[in-house]
Amino acid sequence: MREGKGDHERWTCPCGKHKTALVQDTENSPGVVGQIIKDMACLPKGWLQ
Repeated sequence: MREGKGDHERWTCPCGKHKTALVQDTENSPGVVGQIIKDMACLPKGWLQ
């Protein structure tokens, strides 16, 4: 699910328990990607490939 305010998107995982936010239409740093991985704990390994 993508919803947000301004230039941010709010993402919700398929199970509905985990959420994260990121800036849309920009390249995200490794730190931001790491935080997304932590926030979206229920996603299967390899989902980012």
